[in-house]
Amino acid sequence: MKELRLASEDLIREVLPSAASKDDVSPLPLSTPIPSTLHLLLDSSLASSSAEHAVHLTSSSSTILLRGSDIKTYLESLVSGEGSGVRIVNFQELKSSNPAPVEEKEKERVAA
Repeated sequence: MKELRLASEDLIREVLPSAASKDDVSPLPLSTPIPSTLHLLLDSSLASSSAEHAVHLTSSSSTILLRGSDIKTYLESLVSGEGSGVRIVNFQELKSSNPAPVEEKEKERVAA
């Protein structure tokens, strides 16, 4: 799997027009159907969680609490069509099975 990271602010605004900046990214104002360029990934521990998690409404200045399972249900309601959907991923397992690569300079420092 490719390294996951937040997109550039220009791309964020293109795909999520409601996001004024990277700090305003939220799943709640997504339109339906979601753009085919947008892939929804949800951590498995969050997807099955009954604990409340802070989620931005439409900007970083307004936040609500939602159960992880409710976030999953909401995201699933946004997708339709074959092959689309919310991908549930165990990020902790991925991290431990695919550690981040060590840069050459770091390898040299450790070897010295």
